[in-house]
Amino acid sequence: MRTLSCQSTVRDGVIHLELRFKSPDQIFDDSDTSPLSDRELSEFAEESITEYTDGVPLHDLVEMTIALPEDRGIPSMETQLPEAVRRHFAFRIPQLEHSHRLSLRYGKRSLMFALVNAAVAVPFLYFTYKHIQEPFYLLILFGLVMILNWVTIWDTYEYFVYEYRKQTHKLKVYKKIMTMPVRVALYRH
Repeated sequence: MRTLSCQSTVRDGVIHLELRFKSPDQIFDDSDTSPLSDRELSEFAEESITEYTDGVPLHDLVEMTIALPEDRGIPSMETQLPEAVRRHFAFRIPQLEHSHRLSLRYGKRSLMFALVNAAVAVPFLYFTYKHIQEPFYLLILFGLVMILNWVTIWDTYEYFVYEYRKQTHKLKVYKKIMTMPVRVALYRH
């Protein structure tokens, strides 16, 4: 049961997202028996909240309503669910920041490796190019060094242009979710 609907409206310059879940079971992790405000969100709820919040520009003001069917609402849900959402994302942010730091360290190492590789490979390729016609093994070596250099540089480029940027954006979205107003509403089928 991974169905959910989302409605987005704008009122007074604030974007209002209403996420309609079919039951509270979609929101919370089944294995967590903590009190409601301390419970972990389900993977589905975390992904849904993150995805719909990410659909709004980071600088825009957002308010979220988590809507549940009237007949399936839990009495204390109205006050405790918003706190559970904030706590969940507040708990996840340090994990993302740690991964972000490790990832940046990897990126720096990759960049250093690419620069050293280019500093060695470019002169090698320049001097070998003159003799490329003669022995066949130089042609093979020339091609191998060129491919390795290209792969090293591409890996570094891909990391900084795609991966690191995505991680940074995800961290910003989680911080936005942690601070935005969240309320609970009930709806009729």
